[in-house]
Amino acid sequence: MAITLVANIGANLGAPGGTTSAINTTGANLLIVGVAWYNPSSPGALTDSKGNTWTPLTAQTGQNPDSQIFYCANPIVGSGHTFTYTGVSIYSPICVSAYSGVATSSPLDVQNGAGFSTSLNSQPGSVTPSANNALLVTFTGANNSVASAVIDSSFTITDQIAGGGGNWFGAMAYQIQTTATARNPSWTFNAVTTGASEIAVFKAPGGGGGGGTANNKWFSISGL
Repeated sequence: MAITLVANIGANLGAPGGTTSAINTTGANLLIVGVAWYNPSSPGALTDSKGNTWTPLTAQTGQNPDSQIFYCANPIVGSGHTFTYTGVSIYSPICVSAYSGVATSSPLDVQNGAGFSTSLNSQPGSVTPSANNALLVTFTGANNSVASAVIDSSFTITDQIAGGGGNWFGAMAYQIQTTATARNPSWTFNAVTTGASEIAVFKAPGGGGGGGTANNKWFSISGL
């Protein structure tokens, strides 16, 4: 079964954080969340309405804000699914995406990330999937001056949350590869900004090629 985007949602949660609107994650076997926060403050805490356990990837430090990706493999899913990120003076955007068809055991392949300052562009750093049919997800957090962004390298944006009123900008995008290829996508913002971006690769079942067709070969043995 090929990897497929099941559902997604984004929100700006404000200074203390908060909870997203509900989505239906039925059928997903991987949940991914990207958040950004005001870096003089401590990171917030991520929970969801289904009581799942979240694995954090390496937090990326920017001039402001910092950002981070979390994932949950083999989650409890269903309708009415909400996501909560709370803290003190964090001004966080949140982007959530849910996927089916991802490897059910140790799905994370590789990750990368980097902070940036005073730029119209941000790159998370290069990643190369270890096998074909991988899912690549990137998240960027940027200053509150940013209203929109675009991304290259054939990535598709799932959600982008405009900055403003002290709240940071956040955006998430993904790509499902057929052939394993190195990627270092570039986010381009509508205004010069600061922040941090990251990227993560998740494997298809069997480490790749999980949606392929078996090639069976039969042999005849005679003279026994």
